[in-house]
Amino acid sequence: MRFNFLNIGPLSEVDLEVKPLTIIGGVNQVGKSFITKILYAIFSTNSALNGTKGKMDKLKRIFQEVDLTKLKNRYCDSLGLVVLENSIVFSTASDSEDITQLLTEAGERELGNTSVLITYINILKERGKYREAEQLISKALKLNRNQLLIKSYIELLSDSKKYDEATKIIESEYDDGIMKFDLLGAINLSKYNFDEAIDFYSKALQLIIKQDGEHHIDAARIYYEIACIHDLRREYDKVLDFHFKSLNIREKLLGERHRDTIHSYHKIGRAYIFNNDYANAYKFLNKALRLTIEIFGQNHQDTANSYESIGLLFQYKKDTDNALKFHQLALKIRINLLDENHPDIANSYNNIGQIYNFKKDYKKSIKYHKNALNIRENILKKDPAATANSYNNIGLAYQRNRDYNNAEYYLNKALDLRKEIFGENHREIANSYNNIGILYLFRYKTTLTPNYENAFNYLNKGLELRIEIFGENHPETANSYNNIGMFYHYKNDYDKALEFYRKALGIRKITIGENDPDTIKSLIRIADVYSSTARYDDAIESLINVLNIQKKLFRENHPYILSIYRNISEVYIKSGNNDKALEYLKKINEIPEYSVSEASDNDESLLEEKAEYITTVEKESDKISYISSLAMLDIFRAIVTFRDSGNPGVSDIYGDLIRDLIGTGEPLEEIKLKDISDKIGDIIGGNMKYEMKKGFKFEKGEQEFNMDSVASGIKLFGILQMLIDKNIINPNSYIILEEPEIHLHPTLRFRLVELIRDLIYKGVYVILTTHSPELIRYVEYMIKTEKLDFDKCSFLNLTFNNDQLTSSGKSRSTKECLEDILLSLTEGYYKLILAEDMEDEEIFNERGI
Repeated sequence: MRFNFLNIGPLSEVDLEVKPLTIIGGVNQVGKSFITKILYAIFSTNSALNGTKGKMDKLKRIFQEVDLTKLKNRYCDSLGLVVLENSIVFSTASDSEDITQLLTEAGERELGNTSVLITYINILKERGKYREAEQLISKALKLNRNQLLIKSYIELLSDSKKYDEATKIIESEYDDGIMKFDLLGAINLSKYNFDEAIDFYSKALQLIIKQDGEHHIDAARIYYEIACIHDLRREYDKVLDFHFKSLNIREKLLGERHRDTIHSYHKIGRAYIFNNDYANAYKFLNKALRLTIEIFGQNHQDTANSYESIGLLFQYKKDTDNALKFHQLALKIRINLLDENHPDIANSYNNIGQIYNFKKDYKKSIKYHKNALNIRENILKKDPAATANSYNNIGLAYQRNRDYNNAEYYLNKALDLRKEIFGENHREIANSYNNIGILYLFRYKTTLTPNYENAFNYLNKGLELRIEIFGENHPETANSYNNIGMFYHYKNDYDKALEFYRKALGIRKITIGENDPDTIKSLIRIADVYSSTARYDDAIESLINVLNIQKKLFRENHPYILSIYRNISEVYIKSGNNDKALEYLKKINEIPEYSVSEASDNDESLLEEKAEYITTVEKESDKISYISSLAMLDIFRAIVTFRDSGNPGVSDIYGDLIRDLIGTGEPLEEIKLKDISDKIGDIIGGNMKYEMKKGFKFEKGEQEFNMDSVASGIKLFGILQMLIDKNIINPNSYIILEEPEIHLHPTLRFRLVELIRDLIYKGVYVILTTHSPELIRYVEYMIKTEKLDFDKCSFLNLTFNNDQLTSSGKSRSTKECLEDILLSLTEGYYKLILAEDMEDEEIFNERGI
């Protein structure tokens, strides 16, 4: 997780990446505690039921400040921000102020500061404010042709669909190499030029592997992009192959809680949906959702994206009610976060329109598709392909509602716009030909309007174009063969229908497998032809084949299986075998009624698990511990009394910790980190306990000690022990330790570092501030002796700016940054010793000794 602190409190510009071990160093008053308090407010309110207001209220209780606008940088009047992965988690803007305008004004004040400016630009992009972002970066480039600014500008132009302008800059600014090939790959991907995109990305990947090895983070990103291309081409086996290559590198280098790793889980889950592996789809999508809510909270774009994908999973499982609920959750978050004309809001309207289409509520489907269209037409220049898709979807909804004139109008609008965008030879043109052909086919079937030949002409155009683009053995080519088979089927030309259905079936078995719904549809259509031509045994054989496949995928009482039983019974009735027909009809009546909760491949439905998970997150949302002053154990009763009286005079940092330490709750079946609790017991030679009557006690053997008789070092370890024993500290929880070395003997400092090492390897995240050179040296020693991995560490050395009033810093996972912290902690001491030595030398000379 990467945070940016901009113009807030004593901080002017701080870039902090939180890793399993995060160490923040620096002299007094540079803002170490300010950062940890902000982080505590964020992490302790990142549950599914806490939004922006929850974070604001928490900050007020931590800083004892009602007016949070006062937290803006005390030495300048710029907008104060805390940013997590380009999303604002806190700002000093008041409710009445326009955040976009404030961001733009703040960016104009930072035109010469590339890193800060790019942060502002990325936030504006995330909020869909491309015009404001482009204006800012254009002004900055007039002052400085910085390479980071140029790259950011190219990416912004690409996001805004200004591909020619972006390509021209790439060609003029870069020689052949990783950067150039990478950027050209991204632009061609955005333009749907998939072959060219793969070619450029492959060139970049070869250079990365040659230069840095295969397990480099840039290689992971290229694998991810290539996977996305195969996704768009519906080559799902390749999608999974490349995504897993990317994931393996990201898990190793970044850990599972990094945003890029979570994106990989999400994309793999989506790929499994299209592979009809719903169990694995759920596994990866649920993991992505859980991690996203834990890290970013409920009110975040990535959370909306996860809800959208789980809605898609339900959609594929034909559970339209739950699909609708998840798509509505995604829409609600997006409306709250984004500009009203943001493309993602249009996507949510589109998704809900599709669900209503499946539910056969065509009026609502058209309504939501037109909502999407209104947004997409407003940003037509940015994404005309999405606008064409809306025309297409509205046309299909009108078709299913048997309003063929409106259907024809919108489907032709989609075709015309797609020709403008893509030219004559593109997959989307083939899709439009296919959809118009199907329209004419259904129009003829239902109204006997003489459009039969038009239907064949369009379907055949689609087939020819798909063979030209994809070749013979491709799922989309199979779709065209299937649709022409339908054409002949409706004409009662059964031999021709069977010929084309068999072609579709053969391709589908090769390309998407026998378990795919489209393969199953081919078998059903072939059975229908057999039944229509009195080849009843062949029809039954085909349907039994379908039944055996469906039983591998679904429970006995699933609607798909019941539907096949009905089909089989109907064929037997037509053949005159009423006994066999009755046998299958009895099967239908004997099977228990199907329920939505059984739709999941797991024991509970996804929606139930989501509700259970949100409850769990709410219970565990405070599983971050902030340990600072140990004196609070001596005055805990006063703290409790103060809080219970509603008095705001005690910071939540102390109140929350006391609450966790004295809370009783239900007896625990197991202590998740018991081995570490036992280790602490060995270090301090006993255990710290709390009893309502006696308060906090330290038990050592048969002896019992009050807190006023216990050393502060023992208290620190004792607090950690108690939090572990209550499972407050557990895998994936957070601990903030504020200068834990205070009151610790050097030996105990070393034992503390060992303990921290054990915790982070159990999945606990530890953030600590320190003034101790010894503690830093112990960390350095453990890294050198390979007892601690650099990749799990993040070091931030805060330093004063030239004004000696504000501070800045950027975290790194390097030996140099660790040494910078060590130097900042020791140079004052050595300067003092050096000054004393010089003074002694002057005295020595004066005496003439």
